Formats: sequence, structure tokens, C-alpha cells
Amino acid sequence: MSVQIGARIPEGHRKKLEGIAAASGRTVSQVIGEAIAHYIGEGDPASLSSRLLVIERRVDALEEGQRAVKALIP
Repeated sequence: MSVQIGARIPEGHRKKLEGIAAASGRTVSQVIGEAIAHYIGEGDPASLSSRLLVIERRVDALEEGQRAVKALIP
């Protein structure tokens, strides 16, 4: 069972959370829940590693696309 809580955070943190959520295909609530779980020592390290791998692959694909675009520019 999950419960809803509220907290005030800096605007910059909210933007970073939204970016992480978008990059990993999760909701902000899921990102926050996982961060809290890791902070209190109940996070799943395998879950974090697999998500990091997905993000790394997406970054690699973006970098490859960037190289391709640069190759088209004289």
C-alpha cells in the first residue's frame, strides 16, 4: 500500500526529477519513490543498474545521431 505525502523542493530539483523521469520512462512519483527507497536502504540495486543501462544506451544513440548530423555540416 502506498500513501501520498507532500514536500517543498527547489524548482531546480523538480526540473531534474522531470528530466530523469522522462529519460527513464517513469513518472516523477516513481523516481521519487525509488530515490527514497535507496536513501533508506531498501532500494533494489539491480533495478537501478538496469535503468542506468537503458539511459546509457539512449545517450549512446543520441551521440551517434549527433555525429551523423555533424558529418552533414561542411
